[in-house]
Amino acid sequence: MENVERGTVVQWNGDRGMIQIAGSGQEVSVFKSGLIDSIRTGDQVSFGITESPAGPTAVAVRLA
Repeated sequence: MENVERGTVVQWNGDRGMIQIAGSGQEVSVFKSGLIDSIRTGDQVSFGITESPAGPTAVAVRLA
């Protein structure tokens, strides 16, 4: 993982959700398979971004 991003979990339903990237306002999808730590809506996280068929997706998501 080259670039580590930081952001806020803006939506999480237990299997998938969205993270807003700090400083850009852009959002990326996050899936349970991409988690290192358990997350909840409102958590501050760090993560990498990979391209998937569904678009940019957060990976290696951990609490910041």
